[in-house]
Amino acid sequence: MYKVYLYFLIFMFMKNTFPQVPILFYDFESNTNRNTFENVVEQSINSGSGPIERIGTGVIGSGYGNDGMGRALWGYNWQMVISDPGVNATEYYQFSVNTKGFKGINIKFRETVPYSNGPGNIGYNFSSNGTSFKNAGINMTSAGNSNWSDVGIVLYNYPEVNNNSNVIIRIYAYKGINSNATSLGTLAIDNLIITADTIISGAGEISLLNETSFYNSYYSGGTGSASYNWKQNLIINGPGTVVTLVSPVNFAKKFIINDGSSLKCNIYPVWGACSFTLNKGGAIYIGDPGGIVSGTDSAGAVCVKGTRIYSSEADYYYNGTTLQVTGNGLPSSVNILSIDNVGGVSLSNSVQILDTIKLLRGKLILGNNDLILNDTAAIEGGSSESYIVTDNSGGMVCNKMTQNKDIKFPVGTTASYNPAIINYSGVSDTFKVKVKGTFDFALTNPDKVIDCQWSITENTAGGSDATIKLGWIQGQELPGFDVKSDVMIGRWDGICWNPTHALISGSGSSEDPFMALTSGLSAFSYFVVGNDGALPVELTNFSYFVTGRELRLNWKTATEKNSNTFDVERKEPNNNRWEHRGSIKASYMSNSTKDYSYFESNLDAGKYFYRLRMNDNDGSFQYSNTVAVEINKPGRFALLQNYPNPFNPSTLISYELPADAHVLIEVYDVKGGKVSCLVNEFRKAGFYNVEFNTPGSGNHLSSGIYFYKMNAITVNGSKLSIVKKMLYIK
Repeated sequence: MYKVYLYFLIFMFMKNTFPQVPILFYDFESNTNRNTFENVVEQSINSGSGPIERIGTGVIGSGYGNDGMGRALWGYNWQMVISDPGVNATEYYQFSVNTKGFKGINIKFRETVPYSNGPGNIGYNFSSNGTSFKNAGINMTSAGNSNWSDVGIVLYNYPEVNNNSNVIIRIYAYKGINSNATSLGTLAIDNLIITADTIISGAGEISLLNETSFYNSYYSGGTGSASYNWKQNLIINGPGTVVTLVSPVNFAKKFIINDGSSLKCNIYPVWGACSFTLNKGGAIYIGDPGGIVSGTDSAGAVCVKGTRIYSSEADYYYNGTTLQVTGNGLPSSVNILSIDNVGGVSLSNSVQILDTIKLLRGKLILGNNDLILNDTAAIEGGSSESYIVTDNSGGMVCNKMTQNKDIKFPVGTTASYNPAIINYSGVSDTFKVKVKGTFDFALTNPDKVIDCQWSITENTAGGSDATIKLGWIQGQELPGFDVKSDVMIGRWDGICWNPTHALISGSGSSEDPFMALTSGLSAFSYFVVGNDGALPVELTNFSYFVTGRELRLNWKTATEKNSNTFDVERKEPNNNRWEHRGSIKASYMSNSTKDYSYFESNLDAGKYFYRLRMNDNDGSFQYSNTVAVEINKPGRFALLQNYPNPFNPSTLISYELPADAHVLIEVYDVKGGKVSCLVNEFRKAGFYNVEFNTPGSGNHLSSGIYFYKMNAITVNGSKLSIVKKMLYIK
């Protein structure tokens, strides 16, 4: 009955009442000489906690075994009284503890009374001012059982011990409920720990104890096994509180990071059966390669069995030393995302930044995910040592970007840093930028470019007037590129690279990259940087003028050097092959403006693309930008006068259809006899020509007047008829 009652009381004191995080730890195994009690603090978060002293006449014996795994502190000559002496105890262990930054203080240790004459009870006194003491309660021992038991006391009801630089604690023993106790009866204690369950606001920087060195790993490790549930909660309060892990930690119920406080995990995980909550305004520093994961009891910096809540208004700092993933626990929006890992961090899902993206060290690898900056978010850092890798489908997005201000996109490929800067006015817009080390479309001279292709897109097309800068570091140029020669920025217009001259700044160093600038952009697409000749040359005022079915191309050159000819090339939308249409002789050498023109007529309705190929006398050539020409459908049904007229032996008859129709065109003599049927078929709207050849009509026609007639029936049933006359002369 005695033992049952004893264990019941121990359980009452121990069950779920010993949170939390250790702030002071004694392991008596490391004493060099227990007979003289040369004991020092094993670990302490705060300085100022003192060694244990034995007060009174008691004797310290040579260590007693702790479950065969080490030695404990033990002694005898305790109070031989049945009633609790409380603050009047004269035989006790005494030590001081600095609880600055903490509240919810508790005392916990292991004890054994190996012989039946040992003390039956343990008591606790404390002082918050060094002079007056209070009694905090008692435990019963395992007298005569020789088993080790966990005992301790909670000090929740004594707020004066919280956040106190000098709390003095006394642990005493007395005869109590063991009537067999004598002064020679021994009490052994080991693994003495002072814990707290809350870290207060303004606690500053705190490194938790290294629990891996605790005796027999008794107080940490695992993934939430009931054997380790002695630590229930840890609540970290801000502002101004930073908690650092130096080993894995294990909690049973709750781990909470509140507004203004931070948890620095380093490479160590939070374990246990607890839930984990990172609240708004809190921060977590993640060193684990697996980042943070949403699933329970899985890998990463937080691998607890309970629920995990990661606030979208919290801060997330990745500071590992090898390649990390952010993990799917990273919310889709965060307050701050910080990259401080020379090994790089790979984004596991698209994320929106509400406040700041910090690029301190290493690369942020987007893969197929987007990094989206809110309209008020800022970019901190961004350099050749720390930038955003966008060489897959993911890109950096700036929502409703600030106008009339240089906005930097610190992007690049896995191998190179290629920042872009956009400054625009006009319609408020969202821009997305990415860069890769390959080209989607062919270049005239791919040896004379920077070895990457930028992609810039906007949400609202056509409403911007923008200046862009595209950057690179010296050494990224392909062999034929010379930054001191004319540099062009080419924009892909859907048909070809459309170049503009660029201004160059920067030294090309990693701290000061070369930047190519061009302005006046209202359309965005793919961009490349190269020398004159790598990209098509933009001729001055390359334009066109359309009259009905006739086209005139006009262009100017400001200067010419060694030029030979301009070849006019044309292609249609459904044909990828450029067709040579004609050549115009160039001026060879000229320092003044030269005007050129080229004409085409009888074009069918539809869209055409024209470009110029400028050929030099040395065999080199360059392409102009492309112009798109639209020949409209006819505005009316028409049967035009034949040409030539009079004619012999043939003439051309033109007709126009503003709508799809079945067309019949026939030739008659003056007596009404049919001479020839020229057309009898369905035709789409457009311009058409048909030849009337007299030998083809049997070569029996006599000179004179003939009539040609067009009948047309449209798809909606409309009918019309037109007649013209012509003169044939033998």
